[in-house]
Formats: sequence, structure tokens, C-alpha cells
Amino acid sequence: MNFTTENRRKYFLIAIFLLLFAAAAWLLYPCAKAKDFGQVRDTAKPEQTHSTKKIPPNTEGKAPRTGQAALLPKSLPQHAEPKLQKAEEKDDSPPVDLRGSQSIPDVAQCVHAKFPPEARDYVQSATVNVELVVDRTGRVRSVRTIAVELPKETPEEHIPMLRKSFIKAGNTAFGKKICPQHLLSGKPVAYTIEVPLQFKH
Repeated sequence: MNFTTENRRKYFLIAIFLLLFAAAAWLLYPCAKAKDFGQVRDTAKPEQTHSTKKIPPNTEGKAPRTGQAALLPKSLPQHAEPKLQKAEEKDDSPPVDLRGSQSIPDVAQCVHAKFPPEARDYVQSATVNVELVVDRTGRVRSVRTIAVELPKETPEEHIPMLRKSFIKAGNTAFGKKICPQHLLSGKPVAYTIEVPLQFKH
């Protein structure tokens, strides 16, 4: 009788323990489901299409990513350096007429006259008068031959050819050399003078 009562007590305690275990499992099950559901939501989260990570500045002159400003390298190669050329000053002011004036610039230093080679066999010398226009910077603006004087003993049949040769020589007697400036009231001005050029060989 005592053995049966003791067994019943043990069975009763085991049953109570199982009930408590089942109740605890039932209470903890929703939390586990919620936790698992949260993990599923995290793993199923779509990838972001736009990264919020800051892009480091491009300091080596490489091609920048879209939306990133390009930075110039610290030093450019010589061929890539922009070069600015200063435009030459152009003078179109009307020239002062110095023909017949007692004070004229000495333009002998900018003359580059050459005796025509085709005239060497016919004459030893010739005088060519040219009209020279110089701008206020000293650059030759124009040269025009206005007269050619040949020696009196020049044969008549050679005069047309010789005149043509010396006219060309007179027009090219002033090259790219800078001529002296002429000052008027302390300021340089363009001028026109008549220059006799003596050709000899």
C-alpha cells in the first residue's frame, strides 16, 4: 500500500514537472518566432542602390567617378601648360609727314639694301628714292619706290630692265628691323619720310 502511494506521488510530481516544462516552452515559442522573423527580415532587406560611403578626393589626376569633381594634378607636363601669347601692338594712326623737315630720324640703321645681281653687268651705281612709312613703335609700315636715277652713260635699251630691278630693290630695302622713333611733344608718332638710297657694287 505504501509502495503504491509513493509511486503515485512520484508520478504526480513528474506530471507537474512536464506541465511546467510545456507551459514554459509555450511561452518562449512566440519570442523565438519573433526573433527568427526579424532575422528573416534583415536577411531579406534589399541592397541599397546608392552608397552613402564618402568617395575620397581624387588627388592623382585619375578619372573621377560620376558626380565627383576632377582635381588637376599638382604639376602639368610642359606640353600641357597653357601658354598665353601677348598680341603685338598694331599702330594704324596717320603718319606725320616729315618730308622736307630738317629733323628726321636716322633710318640708315634699318636699311637692308642689296644691289640687283642682274644689273651688275650694266651699271656700277644707282640712286633710288623711296617713300618710307614707319609707325610709332618703329616698325616699317610700307616702302614705295618713287624714283630711280641711273648713270647718264647707261644704254637706252637696258634702262627699262634696270629701272624694274632697282624699283624692286628699293621696295625691299627695309626688312623687319626696327627703325628709330620720332617724338612729337614727347610722344612717339608714326611718320613718313623720303629716303635716297645709294646702290653701289
